[in-house]
Amino acid sequence: MFKVCVLGSSAAVPMFNRGLSSQVIIHDTGTYLIDCGEGTQFQIQKYKIKLKNLKAIFISHNHGDHILGLPGLLSTLSMFEREEPLHIYAPEGLKVWFYDFLNLSKSFLRFDIEWTELPQTSQKILIYQIDKLSVFAFPLKHRIACNGFYFLEKNKSFRLNIQKLKETPLPKEYYPLLKSGENVIYDNIFYDFHDYTLPPNPPLSYTYASDTLYDEKFVEHFLDTHFLYHESTFLDMDLEKANLTFHSTAKQAALQALHSNSKYLMLGHFSARYYDLNELLMEAKAIFPNSMLALDGKFYDLNHLDKEINNSFVAAPDEKPIE
Repeated sequence: MFKVCVLGSSAAVPMFNRGLSSQVIIHDTGTYLIDCGEGTQFQIQKYKIKLKNLKAIFISHNHGDHILGLPGLLSTLSMFEREEPLHIYAPEGLKVWFYDFLNLSKSFLRFDIEWTELPQTSQKILIYQIDKLSVFAFPLKHRIACNGFYFLEKNKSFRLNIQKLKETPLPKEYYPLLKSGENVIYDNIFYDFHDYTLPPNPPLSYTYASDTLYDEKFVEHFLDTHFLYHESTFLDMDLEKANLTFHSTAKQAALQALHSNSKYLMLGHFSARYYDLNELLMEAKAIFPNSMLALDGKFYDLNHLDKEINNSFVAAPDEKPIE
């Protein structure tokens, strides 16, 4: 399993039915949170995300629309009696800010936080790994220190040859051993896993490119990614505004997907000035057809993204935009 749920897709302020930046990755190895804008824990409850298996939180940068939901979320996890330590990977300064909040509010957590302060480097670096997943941080170019994150599967299991297994008396409880590459002896019969499995599927990858000025050099950090999320705060007609605020346009996001040889692109971090997000989507699709919008509450299954492309346009919301 490798799914991404968008909890917030708006830039700076919540807008229409768009919350502030946050995403959840649901993988075979556990659950992971990327960024934690204000209202994230409400979105988690609204979209029925289970955090019992939350392994780590990754914060791209310390702007409010990406971090202000963190104290509330962690306090709630503590209230729900979480005891397992939690890994947080974040830029320098967030740890001090978080504990200042706890001290000010006379709060405490029932669980430990294992903090890793991320340096602003010029290279992609490995920051987290577990049996079947590695996570890398890579540099972006924003008004303050900012990192993107690259999730890459590893050690994928063999696939079972079900048709061939049906011809054997081997009980199903032995199938996981074959999938993991182990031979089995059952009822004095030797089962070579090579004979009853197929090669693993190619590893899936997901890239989260948060707030950043367009720079073609960044693509070297996420070449051939399966699913690229890239901020697209503005339309290209507002390129000057994008440059002044160190953000990207939908056109630039599409160019990054094209240059990185990504398979699919998800646009997000939309400015509140845009009433109809389809304008951004059409701008991206003109360059990179496999583009889609980040929609709050939607689960994107990395194994089945083809079906999202044909259903990627959305109706404009009824509410009027903020002036």
